[in-house]
Amino acid sequence: MKWLERISGAGAQPPADNRFVAKPPSTAPPAYTARPSGRGDGLTVQLDPRLTDAAQRMPQEQLSCLLVTEDPWMIEQVAGIALAAAVRVQQCSPAESATIAQFAGPVLWAIDTFGQLHPQEHLRCDVLLSAGSDSAQLWLAASCRPQSRVAILPEAAGWLGEYLGQWSLRSGQGYTLSFAGLAGGIGTSALASLLAHAGTLSALHTVLIDLDPFSSSLWPLLDWQPAKGIGWEELQSSGGTLAAHQFAEALARTQQTAVLTWHREPGLFTIDESLAVRVLAAARQAFDLVVIDTGRYIHPLAPALTQFTDQHVLTGHLEQRKRLSEIGHPYICATPSGRPVKTTTDTEGMLGVFPFTEKIAHRIERAELWDCLRSHRLRQRIADYDLLPTKQVNSR
Repeated sequence: MKWLERISGAGAQPPADNRFVAKPPSTAPPAYTARPSGRGDGLTVQLDPRLTDAAQRMPQEQLSCLLVTEDPWMIEQVAGIALAAAVRVQQCSPAESATIAQFAGPVLWAIDTFGQLHPQEHLRCDVLLSAGSDSAQLWLAASCRPQSRVAILPEAAGWLGEYLGQWSLRSGQGYTLSFAGLAGGIGTSALASLLAHAGTLSALHTVLIDLDPFSSSLWPLLDWQPAKGIGWEELQSSGGTLAAHQFAEALARTQQTAVLTWHREPGLFTIDESLAVRVLAAARQAFDLVVIDTGRYIHPLAPALTQFTDQHVLTGHLEQRKRLSEIGHPYICATPSGRPVKTTTDTEGMLGVFPFTEKIAHRIERAELWDCLRSHRLRQRIADYDLLPTKQVNSR
């Protein structure tokens, strides 16, 4: 079956296998919620829902804001602030109304050009900017646009940087699935791994992230050769913002699927929330599909995971269907080897069953888990879960 042959070229892209393709994602990542502020006093920012929606439409590698001004000083000020927030600045004049109307990211207007905007023109204005000497004119303009935020530079540079940074952090387009089990040893990690590689075979740029607190490593399930790329060990010693493209390039890969896991026996799981947030934010920006193996339900980093996950999926034994249904997340029931497998989903929220058979366990022992997808029956089961998103993949 040539569609599953190992890809030898580093830049090769496997052909899309539409047997895994399901419906498009129906949920959007939650917006950042906090108190609004128009001053550079360090207060947190509430993102406008329009920006969250716009971020979803943006190309993943073009995180940009639009600055409408002709003032060189303002351009220089905003450029420095945006650079620190890892957001590009595009500048235009108020005459370019088509560009402003179609722009997907935040639109910033400086006071020197806002006065040229006709009162009847309803071009989007997310933030009004001015220097301190123009503050009176700024507040007068802001009264005409009560939905716009106000920032007086350079005093509000910290607030503007936070505003752009928070928007950038949640601007990834990657669809995120997380898997958690009510019990150990039922194949949750194997299922998450198979879903991730099914995404790759469907031409989605995919990463599998190991966040199981008791994981020793996912790599031995997937490949017998040593991993060539960074793992959690290297990321634990890193600081600051993770650049999405550098993160993607540095990860270990096997059969064209990126994998973030431990490369040495870690002992007890010690990843803190700030590192998890940085990793998940970079993953959503760099990949079309992010699959997370969280291990057991409930996870110690559940608050951070909830902010970044589009779909939580639980696994458990068939006998646990009632409890799984009560939790409220979609779930898949694992069935041990040798037991008959039903394909019906007779309980609310049940996506199907996952036969954790001796054949799959044997493939895991041989570090060949993804070769299980040679099975037409298993491919069909994964397709029936209806978890993989349908979307146009950006070229990278």
